[in-house]
Amino acid sequence: MKTHYLLLLLLLSLWYSCQAPEKTVVIDNSGAEQLMLVFDDAERIYVEPGQAKEVKLQFGKRRMKINNETEEEFYLDPDFDYLISPLRNTYYIETVHYFTSQRARERYYNNYAPAVTTVEGWELNGDFRKVENELAIKKTWQYGLDRSVSENLRMSNNLKKDHFKVGKIYRKEDLLDMVRAGMLKQIEEAVKEKEKK
Repeated sequence: MKTHYLLLLLLLSLWYSCQAPEKTVVIDNSGAEQLMLVFDDAERIYVEPGQAKEVKLQFGKRRMKINNETEEEFYLDPDFDYLISPLRNTYYIETVHYFTSQRARERYYNNYAPAVTTVEGWELNGDFRKVENELAIKKTWQYGLDRSVSENLRMSNNLKKDHFKVGKIYRKEDLLDMVRAGMLKQIEEAVKEKEKK
């Protein structure tokens, strides 16, 4: 009897260790309409337009039905965090450099030229990586999608380091809107400067 109990305990612990953990993911709806997502024919989640919603999901092999139409099968590796993009939209991940002083900034840029990346036909200052047509995007960024750097970034107390990098994710449309707004601001400032002369 004792052997059966130990065997049952061993089997239960083995079964439990094989189960994928439940973790938080972000589901992004950058579309214009509400999304209804059904996971494994059971769990139903609604995501509003423009919303990046945090939800807990069981990791491992999953099935997701989008608005009772398209069904997708994917795998969430428990060793990573994810952004789920049901509409498979395009995102850009920027590597942002932060410096502890102006001197550190100058020293860095004396050794490395500032990055310039072509984004949707425009040359932008910065190091951007395009991610497109992916359903489950492994998280390699620290902030973005309505989260500011101050919410998610903790600066290291390592005083030997005068420079560090973090990643920021943008929806393609949000990045392009930001670029257009920056261009308009530059034009307005140039017109005001010209009017002063």
